[in-house]
Amino acid sequence: MTHVTSAIIVGGGIGGAATALSLARQGIKVMLLEKAHEIGEIGAGIQLGPNAFSALDSLGVGDVARQRAVFTDHITMMDAVN
Repeated sequence: MTHVTSAIIVGGGIGGAATALSLARQGIKVMLLEKAHEIGEIGAGIQLGPNAFSALDSLGVGDVARQRAVFTDHITMMDAVN
């Protein structure tokens, strides 16, 4: 079995960043590629459930995510059909 020593991750969103962090913590040299010139808010939100926070906790970033999160009492889901 070949031992992986480096990886290229394409996309710096939540999935790419989490993958890069996880691999780097295992000693793998990571290059994270993102086409955006800067990282910032784009006017969209991300809904995270309890299982997502468990995953963020395992990466060591759950507390920071909770500090930045906005917690709601309820949510209304709509689509174009209704």
